[in-house]
Amino acid sequence: MFLLKKAIFILAVTGTFLLFGKSAPWDGDAFDWNTVPEQYPGIRHKSYSADVPRPNKINIVRIDLKTPGLKFAVTQKDENHGKPMPDCPRFNIATKREMTRDFMLKHRNAGRNMILAANTAPWSPWEHPHTHIYAANMGLLISDGVQVDCINKKYYRPVFFETKDGAYGMKTFKPGDDYSHVKNAVSGFFFDLFEGNVIQQQHRLMPCCSFGLDKECRYL
Repeated sequence: MFLLKKAIFILAVTGTFLLFGKSAPWDGDAFDWNTVPEQYPGIRHKSYSADVPRPNKINIVRIDLKTPGLKFAVTQKDENHGKPMPDCPRFNIATKREMTRDFMLKHRNAGRNMILAANTAPWSPWEHPHTHIYAANMGLLISDGVQVDCINKKYYRPVFFETKDGAYGMKTFKPGDDYSHVKNAVSGFFFDLFEGNVIQQQHRLMPCCSFGLDKECRYL
């Protein structure tokens, strides 16, 4: 996908991902996003540090999805897509694993104005020594209208998606659902929060990335 001119938010398939943030250390300390400086047109960033219940560094970003020229990009399928993984043949290749930083630098070195990157979908295989080249089993993954990976038939992961007409949403796609209108999509583990209700909480001690949309789907 062309990534030109304005802000680009990259969803690289490289790490853990939680859809919607659960309660966080800044709860009860609301702030006005208009007082948070823009790092780039349409993108505001605020960071926090917390000592309770353990040291935490938290970064929160708000993206105005109506910013002119803003584009999304998702990891593309590998040239060996569909072939058995050479180091784990029970899985077929979907895409190549890549550190988010390396993915971003690759695109910037190609002349694209990439300014923000994030970990997204979980993947397989995840086993010792954790050095597999490729990734699969990521749930629904679509890159510029091209399907990279499919819905997991054993359990359904929630999806953040962008449609071909520029709308955004989050939902759980199931086998048989029509997603021909989707341009970009990445999956997460589960919904933490949906329509104001806590669905599931994460208790494992691990760094995670959460995604959320406001009610009007204006801000990510």
